[in-house]
Amino acid sequence: KALEDTSSIGVWGLAVDGVNSIYATGSFYGVVDLDPSSGQVLRASGGDDDVFVVKLDSAGAFQWAETIGGIVSDTGNGVAVDGWGVVHIAGRYRDLVDFDPDPLSTFELSSPRYSNVFRLRLRQA
Repeated sequence: KALEDTSSIGVWGLAVDGVNSIYATGSFYGVVDLDPSSGQVLRASGGDDDVFVVKLDSAGAFQWAETIGGIVSDTGNGVAVDGWGVVHIAGRYRDLVDFDPDPLSTFELSSPRYSNVFRLRLRQA
């Protein structure tokens, strides 16, 4: 849910795993609530559009969310889940982006002049 007049969110990829959990990825701008229920999981983009990935259980209840991005437009275009539960996200980025969702560590990639593609693997706890 976009929370400000200037906020936006778009889903560009969906997947379902073996127990019918739902995964969505796309891009968002501004401040958004990634929890579709009455709860709130607020995220703010770091500049232009950022990538998000959300997991909902088979009943549509929020499970977790991650966001990734830099100051230039970044987008999650596709998502898949393998048999081991590893979430694979593909998309594009530009400029400097930290692809490690852990706030205490970094894994930065840089593509300063042109958009580049990425594939990110997220292991679920």
